[in-house]
Amino acid sequence: MLVCLLWSGLAEGWSVPNAAAADRFDVLRERWKTLLTGGAAAAGSDADITVKRAAIDALAQSRWDTLQTSPTRACLWTDLCSTTISSHITDSYGRLKDMAIAYATPGSTLAGDPALLADLLSALDWMHAQRYNASATPYNNWWDWQIGAPLRLNDLMVLLYDELGTTRIASYAAAIEARSPIVEMTGANRVWKITVVGLRGVIVKDAAKLAAASNGLSDVLSYVTSGDGFYADGSFIQHYRYPYTGGYGLSLISDIAGVLYLLDGSDWRVIDPRLGHVYRWVREAFEPILYKGALMDMTRGREMSRAPYQDHYAGNRATQAILRLSQTAPDAERPALQRLVKAMIAEDTYYPFFEKSTMYNIVLGKQLMADPTVVPREPLVMNRVFAGMDRVVHLREGFGFGISMSSARVFNFEAINGENLKGWFTGDGMTYLYNDDLSHYSDDYWATVDPYRLPGTTIDTNPRLNSSGYEYLSPSHWVGGVILDEAYGAAGMELDAWGNTLSGRKSWFLFDEELVALGAGIASTDNRPIVTNVEHRKLAGPGTSPFTVDGAAALTTAPGAAETVTGAQWAHLAGDMPGSDIGYYFPDGADLEVQRTLREGSWRQINATGPETPISRVYQSIRINHGPSPVDATYSYVLLPGLSSAEAEAYAANPSTTILVNTPAVQAVRQETLQATGANFWTTAGGTAGGITSSGQASVMTRVSGDELRIAVADPTQQAQDYLVIELEQPAQSVISTSSGVYVTRLSPTVQLHVDVQGARGESFEAALRLAPPPASPDSLPDRSDWLFHDDFAYGTAPGWEPMSVAASGTVPACGAAHWSVARAEALGGAFAYTTNQPAGECRSLIRGVSAANYSIELTGAATPWSAGGSALSLIGRYVDAQNYYRFGFTATDAAGNGNWRILKRQGGVWTVLATSSATSAAAGSSYRVKAELQGSQLRLYVDSGSGYALQASVTDASFASGRSGLLTYKGGTQAQEVLLRKLTP
Repeated sequence: MLVCLLWSGLAEGWSVPNAAAADRFDVLRERWKTLLTGGAAAAGSDADITVKRAAIDALAQSRWDTLQTSPTRACLWTDLCSTTISSHITDSYGRLKDMAIAYATPGSTLAGDPALLADLLSALDWMHAQRYNASATPYNNWWDWQIGAPLRLNDLMVLLYDELGTTRIASYAAAIEARSPIVEMTGANRVWKITVVGLRGVIVKDAAKLAAASNGLSDVLSYVTSGDGFYADGSFIQHYRYPYTGGYGLSLISDIAGVLYLLDGSDWRVIDPRLGHVYRWVREAFEPILYKGALMDMTRGREMSRAPYQDHYAGNRATQAILRLSQTAPDAERPALQRLVKAMIAEDTYYPFFEKSTMYNIVLGKQLMADPTVVPREPLVMNRVFAGMDRVVHLREGFGFGISMSSARVFNFEAINGENLKGWFTGDGMTYLYNDDLSHYSDDYWATVDPYRLPGTTIDTNPRLNSSGYEYLSPSHWVGGVILDEAYGAAGMELDAWGNTLSGRKSWFLFDEELVALGAGIASTDNRPIVTNVEHRKLAGPGTSPFTVDGAAALTTAPGAAETVTGAQWAHLAGDMPGSDIGYYFPDGADLEVQRTLREGSWRQINATGPETPISRVYQSIRINHGPSPVDATYSYVLLPGLSSAEAEAYAANPSTTILVNTPAVQAVRQETLQATGANFWTTAGGTAGGITSSGQASVMTRVSGDELRIAVADPTQQAQDYLVIELEQPAQSVISTSSGVYVTRLSPTVQLHVDVQGARGESFEAALRLAPPPASPDSLPDRSDWLFHDDFAYGTAPGWEPMSVAASGTVPACGAAHWSVARAEALGGAFAYTTNQPAGECRSLIRGVSAANYSIELTGAATPWSAGGSALSLIGRYVDAQNYYRFGFTATDAAGNGNWRILKRQGGVWTVLATSSATSAAAGSSYRVKAELQGSQLRLYVDSGSGYALQASVTDASFASGRSGLLTYKGGTQAQEVLLRKLTP
């Protein structure tokens, strides 16, 4: 019955008192008024509705009590008197809106109050005459003039529409028209503009404005690849390079929800097919950063420095927006939105939804919570790399973890308008651990935290000036990570700090119960202490939570105590409520500086308009001091969320994680329980770790589950110009599945993949392989330890090959990538073959990522029709560049295929025949096996026409000591079925 009453109240709120006289604009205006007041349901007797109504009354009364009403007043409120600070205009309209909501809310003690109305009208007239009109000269911040003030003034006109009269409405609307006449801008600013223009259209009954608002949403609905907006990976950027999902992105989706609600079912409803992106944003951009009602601060930019708007406030706003979206969502999308909202309402016990939301959303939320058909969403188990904004999220049922980074693509922190004054290190690898202490990042965290001790960061301790270093783009591109099975991940950041010489390589490996952090190559030449902050945890209450190191109580005199512990193996911080304990494991032992400090601060210290009231909180810190000017310093630690002291001790005695490598070139970790390995390869040369070899810079993770091997690969630099070649030191039986762009080029004796990460923007690529059953004995597997490369083109692709661009010369046409392809070859029994379709020119294609000195290269293939002087079945050896290499193959003297097998040298662009066979023939369309051996200065060419290899030519030449290998054709063609490179001893 409650559900029906609540919904009928909303429906009634949507109606127009005189339906016969109402037009389509009136319907929309009354709908918006219901959004602002809750409609008829606001007069209900439900306890939460009653409490909200009282809060509306109290706020309005406080605004009214402090309103200046004298005819000679210089401002409406004494703290909003400036004629140079534009936010005073926005805030004045905002306070008047608080009063007007009470006036218009059914059941309010101030509803319809004539004295309140009189003061409202007088104040609005004063604002129009003195502050905001069509002829006023804008000052200070454009946002207040074009967005902030118009949004609030529009709402005021809706709330007081019948009382204002046509003259006032025309004047106020003209002031808005002068500032925001059209839909423009990007991201959240554009959606605000849409709301301003569209709602003004409703108020003055201008269909063209409503059409502009509806159509203007289309630009926002598209994904972007640079600048402001949503990215395909769920990132959101505003102000060109700042992560802002939980700030401007939240405003954007909240206002989109309002626009869709306003226009739903009308002549101006949004019909863009990309509207489905909005619901995808909820799933992929917002849901991962919502943890038990809190919206992760690492996506909120400078908004986290605003005292009233801490992380649960932002999470509440997001929940309200998603709830409103569910009203107008398609049937296929609505259930997921409702389940998410129901979970957030139930889980956020710190910031209760029904105490903090608008009246309208309280009514909607009551309806949802009473609906037994909507089951709350289960806690997410997820790993997400937001490569477009250098953020990583890792979620488990008992905790959430975030990593905040920056790079050559993403700014480190924003500090404009006097906000976020000490955000210096928030983009330098700061880590966030969310657990059942829901108040941790709320309850004045940012006003009291030590900005030099942010967890996860490695910093120069030199004192900083407010705002110093903001909008810094590091020269480092290697920032990002990889996702495996959407559940596990590796991340890394190449640190190149602002304002000093500090640099280093930082990695994180994220599993079910462990969060592994590694640092290597940490260096500085400034002769100042460099430290890594393992922990800086705000403690609840008096700050007496037990803290132990290696089982011994530490910091028993708190707050204010500090100790140094050498060779620590593990530590534990007891939580103040169940589910908030944290364990720490130090795989290599660590010398720790531990401290318990009473921190005193104020919001004014980090925000020029914040309260000056002193606030105190107790913090527990753990630091690793690398000393002044370290050279190649390292660290390693493992966070163990939720473990008790006994469990942390047991873990340290028998850890599930092993640090495989921690160097500036490679950082890698093995998790034994999951049979998972993660590796970050930092250099262009790649490397090997944990049975994984990479040809270049990459983040890689593998896991074995039963008889299945899964691998994920990403290019965190987002700069790759070639395929990544990944090799796993074990065989597989077959390919189960691959992402587009992943090519499995070998299954045995090792697995080899070519991954096309070019232009992938940090995306993760995955493959699943069926493992081969173990052999009956080691002898049953052929020895392939000498293989350097093998390709039989069995998958119809050639990712292991790099076609070279050969320019036209005289009458000889050019050849390039477009002339090479893999197709079935009739001469080879229908097998796939790598071939060219350029019968008149020279074509070359080289094997990617392999350069050697002593090796053999074998080709199984067939020649296509000959022409005089043509060359096919030719192998390239020790390729240095286009002017310097060896060639082994057949050169025809006529179209019948008569000619000689030859070894040639191209040096400085000049061809020399080094050795030749006696006259012979190579019939077009027949299969041959050709082998070239390059061993020291000995060069040999063998041919197998069906009865085994026979030596055709040999020579001694030492012009080129090493190089790449490949295929060459000239005035002819080769259908290459199989190519194999083997190592030879010198």
